[in-house]
Amino acid sequence: MRINRKKLIITAIAAVLLLAIAAASKPGRSTLNRLYSLLSGAASTAASPAGPDVEQRARSKHGWTNVITSTLRGTITYFDPNGAIARRANVTIYQKHPDRLRVDIEQDGLIISQGFSHGEVWQARAESLTEEAERDIRAWLRLFPERLFLVRGAGASYREVGRHLEDSRPGIPGRGPSDVRPARELDEVEIEDVIGPPASNPTRRSDRRLITYLIDPETSIVHAARWMEPDDPAEEGIEGSAAATRQVRIEYGGWRRVEGVLWPMEVTHWLGGRVDFRVDVKDVLVNQQLADTVFRDPGR
Repeated sequence: MRINRKKLIITAIAAVLLLAIAAASKPGRSTLNRLYSLLSGAASTAASPAGPDVEQRARSKHGWTNVITSTLRGTITYFDPNGAIARRANVTIYQKHPDRLRVDIEQDGLIISQGFSHGEVWQARAESLTEEAERDIRAWLRLFPERLFLVRGAGASYREVGRHLEDSRPGIPGRGPSDVRPARELDEVEIEDVIGPPASNPTRRSDRRLITYLIDPETSIVHAARWMEPDDPAEEGIEGSAAATRQVRIEYGGWRRVEGVLWPMEVTHWLGGRVDFRVDVKDVLVNQQLADTVFRDPGR
């Protein structure tokens, strides 16, 4: 009751000041305006108590911390430009956050291993990698939604944009774009995600993306992520660049709680408005012991 009375008093004082401003001389109006701004700010603060923000609520919902390691096994399906299945393979993804990752893609008995560790990108049996190949390997770090929590936890620039009305969906294989009925409002947050250059070559430009996450305001579940990817891998890629870009969009579904952590078991990746690939996770192992050697090029 004391809080409501205080707010009433502040509002009354502000109203009196407005009348005084109208009648005051110019110097008097300047002084009264400053005082009114202070009182209005106090009233606003009293009416909007501090609490967890959008990312903090989602972090709590997902049960995420920066010490979780994971091993995910499933399948990866690649699609051609017409949306038809190009190939399907088994995939195993090892993650030891914040900066170590390994991906094994197995098809017809052949395993292609690639990874990222402490800024170094590698692919087994490859003498060298193009900049495009290095970029695509680094991009695996951004495939899952925990990237939001880890990057913000490390102090990255973060802001809440507002609400986004999701009333349509990009085309999926075999079908064109579709309407979302009923349309849904999603919280929109932005974070600046920087993957730094390798320690062996600190003069290389960093890999910078401004990533937007769409989060359900009722459940705090991450619905999707999107960002603009430069066509030229030498570009940093932060918004505002004059470089040619294509949009990356990742959608998450099939959520399952594993040892207290909420995981998306279906991850669909769009590039330039078409489905590029989909990962269907079958098994997740959390907090297993993963030696650092797992994340190094086995041929070196």
